[in-house]
Amino acid sequence: MTRASRRIGRAVARVEALGRAGADLPTYADRLAHELRSLIPHAAACVVTLDPATGLLTGTYKSGGLADAHDEDDLWARLEYGSDDPSRMSMIARRPLPAMACSHLPGGTTDSVRMRELVGPAGYGDELRMVARDAVHGWGGVNLFRADDEAPFDEDDVQLLAAISRTVSDGLRAGLMVQAADAGTPRSGGPIVLLVGKDDEPRQVSFGGDELLREITDEVGRSPVESIVHGLVAATHRFTSGATSALPRIRLRSPAGRWLVAHGAPLAGGGSVDDVVIVIDEAHPPEIVSILASTFGLTPREREVTELVLRGTDTKGIASRLAMSAYTVQDHLKSIFEKAGVRSRRELMARVFFDQYVPRITHGVTPTGWFRSAPEATQA
Repeated sequence: MTRASRRIGRAVARVEALGRAGADLPTYADRLAHELRSLIPHAAACVVTLDPATGLLTGTYKSGGLADAHDEDDLWARLEYGSDDPSRMSMIARRPLPAMACSHLPGGTTDSVRMRELVGPAGYGDELRMVARDAVHGWGGVNLFRADDEAPFDEDDVQLLAAISRTVSDGLRAGLMVQAADAGTPRSGGPIVLLVGKDDEPRQVSFGGDELLREITDEVGRSPVESIVHGLVAATHRFTSGATSALPRIRLRSPAGRWLVAHGAPLAGGGSVDDVVIVIDEAHPPEIVSILASTFGLTPREREVTELVLRGTDTKGIASRLAMSAYTVQDHLKSIFEKAGVRSRRELMARVFFDQYVPRITHGVTPTGWFRSAPEATQA
């Protein structure tokens, strides 16, 4: 066994131990960044979460030199979703090796518009990026940065970070399902609507928006909610330009434990062609069954059984619909219950419905970012 393979083996074991600790997302992200500082020395780090269906950003946890640095999040989003940079996470997700260093591009860091316009001006000389993926989906990623006066990342660093991709994916999935605190009263009211102008500033925020934005923002170490909105806006502009064929849509879990769905669309019926409408609402069970199934690690057949259970179909009906015996249905249910950490159909339904509609409510937290500071924002 070579020195490099031993280093990778130790790294995988240490990161696997973090995932088994049962921590929530901000705690896991903080511990992961701390662990990586000794495995791959760096000056700053970002641990991000993605919607596995769309690959769009749903959360960012920054540490080191980037802790609490959010002024350039809008530029990050425009370059990540509105450029053809070869180091975009969507590109890395499709590579056989799910990690790359910008210094390893054919022309070095100058081949990356992100390095030229964002990372370099911030004082960093190289970035190492990894997409945390399972066999099918990307659930998040890790971005590590080295300062101008530090050596760039080498091939061993790339190989090590790529080796823990699946392990970090498992940790992010586990953190996503951790209920942060006791349940409380669900939020009242319908969706909130944001009208975002060409300058990435809100022109209007619908009534009741502060409550939901407060909930999304309330998490230690997480970038403010506008980082998510910036990504949706940039991806919407990409759709408008014809670069993509689908409007951006993400599912995310708020720190309060509530599943939300957010999507962007160009403004129709007047206004500037650059105006974007962002809608954020509670996600209904059909929208989150797929992400829950992936989080629990269900097989395609187990997912089909779960969907029928959530529709109230009994064992005989499931057997008929899926052309299997009742005994096979029971075997699938036993496996589903074990993976979801429940003991019965009722508990499985509660895991999806109750956890969704009765998450905790936080008090005394003030929203941050441009939703509060933009002078032109009004209650629509």
